Amino acid sequence: MLLDDPKEPDRDFEELERRPRRDDGREGFAQGHAVFTKLLAENPRMLDVWDMDSRALMSLGKPEESLACAEEDRGARPRDRP
Repeated sequence: MLLDDPKEPDRDFEELERRPRRDDGREGFAQGHAVFTKLLAENPRMLDVWDMDSRALMSLGKPEESLACAEEDRGARPRDRP
């Protein structure tokens, strides 16, 4: 498995820096979920993003989706793969 070159700018994390902050309320969590979904579609190995998306979904009152997201996080962890 090849890793990204750490010297190159990481646009995924630039996108995370622009994500809504916690004090934006429910609308901020919805916007955050949209950003996280886009990032995970591009790179499902971003474990922190799975966690943040799971928390955003829980804050939006979607516990089943939050649990599914948390389970995806576990499946993305290299040590859990055969």
